[in-house]
Amino acid sequence: MGSEVFVEMLANPHCHLREGEAMEPLIKLAIKGGADLLGPMPNTALGLTTARQVKEYCGLVSPSIQVLPIAMMNEATTYDMLRDWTAAGIKDCKIYPLNRTTRSHNGVAHYGSLLHRVKYCGKLGIKVHLHPEHPCMLIDNRDAEYQFWPIADMFLNEGATIVWEHGTDARCIPLWKQMARTGRFFVTLTAHHLATTETLSFGDVRAACKPTIKTLIDQLGLISLIEEGHSWVVAGLDDAPHPTNAKHVHEDCCACGAYTAPFGLQLYAYALGRMLETKEGIVKFVDFTSRNARRLHGFRPCSRKAILVRKPFRIPNAYEVGSWLVEPFWAGRDIGWTLL
Repeated sequence: MGSEVFVEMLANPHCHLREGEAMEPLIKLAIKGGADLLGPMPNTALGLTTARQVKEYCGLVSPSIQVLPIAMMNEATTYDMLRDWTAAGIKDCKIYPLNRTTRSHNGVAHYGSLLHRVKYCGKLGIKVHLHPEHPCMLIDNRDAEYQFWPIADMFLNEGATIVWEHGTDARCIPLWKQMARTGRFFVTLTAHHLATTETLSFGDVRAACKPTIKTLIDQLGLISLIEEGHSWVVAGLDDAPHPTNAKHVHEDCCACGAYTAPFGLQLYAYALGRMLETKEGIVKFVDFTSRNARRLHGFRPCSRKAILVRKPFRIPNAYEVGSWLVEPFWAGRDIGWTLL
């Protein structure tokens, strides 16, 4: 293939736009990274749990961007709230495990208590997104995703559509394939989990994230899954910005989140570079990074093209985000793709 590869704009159904003065610059940086569809996560400081909160928050996003509104479900969510979501056009909700990840203080400890509400989501056509780490803190981070799958399977059996977000553990792949046979199961994969391993990223606070980056075997397994071309495997950056002083700390632990939005499409190209060497591979790359998410969430196919060029791109050391200075994943490193 030539040095230029024509693809489509990135659909990113898993982004973090934060709040206040940080929102506008984060949206601009997401556009810079090739995205034209964003799904803002509802784990704001207070949590976006009501239809009004979600609509007001999404209303702050530039009209040049397509927005996927997502509400937060927890043990306080009522049936009336579910009906309100539907009436407001909100067809997606997210469940977080209590205190297992960033801003999950509104999360869930007892998933069994949500069974009937998840079943009602299925009847209303609300897709249920999961942060798939087991809520029991006795389970190590390394195994928390793998041990979560019975919970996801339990929810799937209630008839809802399940979105397993930011998959990282290759041990789950056979289980994902089994659940995908229902036609109601989808998994999103981030660029940073595809680009590196826990050994290569050890000690790098910019790569510290939840779920944690896994082994080379996991990385290669996830890449192979994408190369198989499944319609239920979807890109989702989980681009989580934090100010520098939250990453470089003198006490306690650093904030978890890898910020990749300003070069998201390029990082996917870096991680999946061999797919861009053939016409068939390019089609699968476009499906993964654009079409699968749009099809899943009822958006029209992208009419805008993006051009990836085989040319070194140095990731900036930091980005100014309002009053924040945000150091991205792989700050200062070169990747072999530039976005025109």
